[in-house]
Order: sequence, then structure tokens, then C-alpha cells
Amino acid sequence: MVIFLLSMLGIIASLFTMGLVFKTRETPIIKSSSPLFCILILVGIILGYLFFTPYLGIPEIVNCVTPPILGPLSFSIIFGYIF
Repeated sequence: MVIFLLSMLGIIASLFTMGLVFKTRETPIIKSSSPLFCILILVGIILGYLFFTPYLGIPEIVNCVTPPILGPLSFSIIFGYIF
């Protein structure tokens, strides 16, 4: 339950940051770092937070299939845009 709450707190913080980046996308600091770049990194971070939630439920097909997909996908999105 604690992992789920921390994950949801991280998702809410990431969504808040995404909204803030979208709202201030015309300022020079955000413009210089590319708002699309920042938002795509935040999408990868949100997927990383979602990676832990299937482990908390009852073992089913969906809970067993999603972690091997979400883990590498979030890692690829985050580091793919950095490098």
C-alpha cells in the first residue's frame, strides 16, 4: 500500500510539473530546453512510476505482462531523449 501511495504521489507531482511546463512554455528558460523534450521525459517518468503498480494486485495475466513492457519502455523514453 505504501508503494502505491508513493507511486501515485510521484505521478501527481509529474502531472503537476507537466502542466507547469505546458503553461510556461513561452518563457525563455522553458523555450531553451524545448517543452516537448521536457514533457516526453515526464511521460517516461510517469511510466516508471506505473511500473510498480501491477506488482501490488492479485497475480493475473495483465499484472504479469505489463511490468516487462513498462520497465524498458520508461527507461528507453527517459534516456532516449537525453542521449
